[in-house]
Amino acid sequence: MDIGIYRISNNPDGVPLYEMPDPFAHIDPLVHNTKENLDANACKETTLKEYLTEDRMQFYRDVISYCLEHGITFDDKDILDAGCNANCLLEKIAKDYDPKSLTGYDYSSETLEIAKSISPASKYEVFDLVDDQPKNQFDIIFCTQVIEHIPDAELAIVKLVELANPGGHILITVPNGRLDQFRGHIHFWSPESFEIFVTKTLFKADVNFTFADNNIGNSVLIKLK
Repeated sequence: MDIGIYRISNNPDGVPLYEMPDPFAHIDPLVHNTKENLDANACKETTLKEYLTEDRMQFYRDVISYCLEHGITFDDKDILDAGCNANCLLEKIAKDYDPKSLTGYDYSSETLEIAKSISPASKYEVFDLVDDQPKNQFDIIFCTQVIEHIPDAELAIVKLVELANPGGHILITVPNGRLDQFRGHIHFWSPESFEIFVTKTLFKADVNFTFADNNIGNSVLIKLK
């Protein structure tokens, strides 16, 4: 069963009562998320037109508001966006706050070239959340709408904890898997299964969790002790 398509149905058997159109039928999710594919398809015009929509910019504003509501401040902090794409989240923080440093990680070098031209306030580094080893640590780490693309998502979450300073915060968001129909995603977590996944993955870590399901999707705010 294509779990990315057959997500919502009134049929108790779990499949649609009618044939649903699939606009993403051409996508192989494992190929779609390779570094080679991302590099080959990186395009500034497409990023500006199709990725940086008003909905996405509102999402970034909501992410910042969520952090502020939970007592997280950005001034004088080393901040990382892991899987930054065009990196407009940190660009927004740069305009409104006074962080010590802003860094964007992505494992597509071509995507980072686009980010440098769109969001110049940050420094950038090619970094694979599964395979690369941390060289620096950060006070605040964002990883928004990223790990649903990573086959070894549990390794990515462990790596995010390794990238955080003691006392730091990590905010991870993913789409609500009950609603998400994008075939380019590999994982489809419900709010409940996401909480189970994160707590089982980090059961040895000395951290506190705050889970939510709201306007920024499924999310976990991780506080290192």
